[in-house]
Amino acid sequence: MKRILCIVWMVVLAWTGLYPEPPDLSVAVKAALGQNPQRQNLLIDARIKEIDIARARARRRFESVFSGAYRYRSQALEIDFQEATGLPGLPGGPVELGSRHQVDAALSLHQPIFLGGTLRNNLRREELIRRSLESEVAAQENRIRLEVKGSYFRYWIMINNRERLEKSIQNLDYHIHKIGEQVKDELARRTDLLEARNRKGELQLQKIEVEDKIEQEKVFFSRICGMDLAEIRPGYREPEWEMARAISHFEGHHPTLDWFDRQIDLIAVQEKTVRGQYLPRLKGFFDLHYGRPGINIFLDRWSWYCQTGIALDLTVFAWGKKSKELRQLQFRRDKLINRRRAFQEETLEKIHRQYITLKKLREKVELVGTLEDNASREARLKYQLYQEQQIDHAAYMDALFKRDAYGLLKQRLLTEIELTKVTISHLVHGSR
Repeated sequence: MKRILCIVWMVVLAWTGLYPEPPDLSVAVKAALGQNPQRQNLLIDARIKEIDIARARARRRFESVFSGAYRYRSQALEIDFQEATGLPGLPGGPVELGSRHQVDAALSLHQPIFLGGTLRNNLRREELIRRSLESEVAAQENRIRLEVKGSYFRYWIMINNRERLEKSIQNLDYHIHKIGEQVKDELARRTDLLEARNRKGELQLQKIEVEDKIEQEKVFFSRICGMDLAEIRPGYREPEWEMARAISHFEGHHPTLDWFDRQIDLIAVQEKTVRGQYLPRLKGFFDLHYGRPGINIFLDRWSWYCQTGIALDLTVFAWGKKSKELRQLQFRRDKLINRRRAFQEETLEKIHRQYITLKKLREKVELVGTLEDNASREARLKYQLYQEQQIDHAAYMDALFKRDAYGLLKQRLLTEIELTKVTISHLVHGSR
């Protein structure tokens, strides 16, 4: 018994290895997210911004700078002691003091003390820009999901079209065969056979056009996610959002709204920065020097010396530059607020429209299902009437293709419902 179970288990493993389960649509979405160049560039920008944030933090700490200099002067300081003092016994004539060659090495430390909050505001500015980039990444990911899922459902609309056409062609082949036998027995007209063959040619032409669109969609899908669309597991259904919850999620989580909020916050930080530039700015410094001559230029020797202190800068008058910059920032904020409101109102309108479309599509599906049933009964009835030669062949063909058209329309409407649900998920940024 154990041996039998072991063999069965090995067969199962071999079967799953030879015929692995097809990938789900979520795998294609992840692949598309991983290879999208626009998203990759945004992620690179986010990493660059992390470096900018680290640099902004470092500006709040002291800086250490080493400098060195060599100077040669064609003249040195001269003094005539006898003429300067009038005392006898002192050497007459000018005497050079110090050296014509000067060498100086210095280590300087600079520490910001108060810069009107500009350093803190610069750090906050870089952090807000990084958050804005995160919102852009989320928005780009939302667009990628829409592309992948939209391509998937368009593909299945065309696959269903092709299957319906193939089924209609098969029915026509059977019908043409029967008409051919009836023509031999002089029970049907040759024109009936020609009509059926012409109709088959029209369906084959439609099938070629549909197959071309299928191949084009597969090329597009392969470009955005690097996978074969035909290998994706069929039957995916997009989760449906209740409208009130969808609107609430949109207003609280949509990346574009978040981007606008970050940009408005950025304007506020820039206003603080502008005001801080017109406050007193204090910096501490400490310089350690080693040179020849040192601080005493009269002594031509190597020596150490240091100097320390506080530097104060204050803008006193700038021709109204501060008020102009603040007014300009206020205008920019007003534009961002207007753009945010416009985007929110337009998207809410689109969401409401999509829910109306979703409702009408479901009503159409129900109605088309009834029409398909009626058309099937009509096709069977007219076939019997045609066999009894009570109606002509064209009437039967019209009934047959009406039945197939309703079936195709129902399948397309069901897929359009899924596409509409994908669009709603995209609008509210609820797709994952």
